[in-house]
Amino acid sequence: MVETVELLTQRVIGGLGDAAVNFVVGAATLIVTIVVLGIGYVIGNLIVKVWEHFLKTIKLEEEIKKQNLHNALLGMTITSVSSAIIKISVMVLALGVAANIAQIPFLMEFSKAALTYISLGLVPGAVVLIITMMAAEFITNKIKAAKDVPFANLIGVVVEVFIVYNGVVIAIPQLLPSADVSLLKSTFNLAVTALVIALGLGGAIALGWGLKDAVGEIADRKMKDFEKLV
Repeated sequence: MVETVELLTQRVIGGLGDAAVNFVVGAATLIVTIVVLGIGYVIGNLIVKVWEHFLKTIKLEEEIKKQNLHNALLGMTITSVSSAIIKISVMVLALGVAANIAQIPFLMEFSKAALTYISLGLVPGAVVLIITMMAAEFITNKIKAAKDVPFANLIGVVVEVFIVYNGVVIAIPQLLPSADVSLLKSTFNLAVTALVIALGLGGAIALGWGLKDAVGEIADRKMKDFEKLV
């Protein structure tokens, strides 16, 4: 009986010791993670401030505004987009460092996958979208400003949609590797076909109404000539 109590006591003490060790290890891991993430946050903000100061020095946003392209990114700016990507990248890197120190396999794999996605997916996709949206806005502004181009606003909108669409189709596989753009392509093809048919019918109707009076005048003249002959 005494041996049984002693054995039970040893097991309880051993269990409490293991729990205490696990608690200490878990608390230390949490503290290390928070400290490293805090350092990453500070470093990320410092890098962003340097980056934004650099962009301000070269007057990038001012030049974009002079070209009337400041609305191309739907209220966003190159500075804000690039700064957000930098902050996310630094925080993910800090998370990977913390996971490596604390030996947390799941977070280590997650940080590696996230950094790979940012470098090979998010950044190239964002660059493609920014370039195409800027180009679309620039070309559209030039078309709308041309006074000798008929239906300039309509043509500008169509050109802008076409350029942005191609940019989206190129960027989506980068931003969302598992996404299927075939539906988007089919929808665009149907939209283009419908637009061509609508423009063709509209042009034919307009041409028909425009020629109606001219044909009538020609018919009246020919009828008078015929009556003279008779």
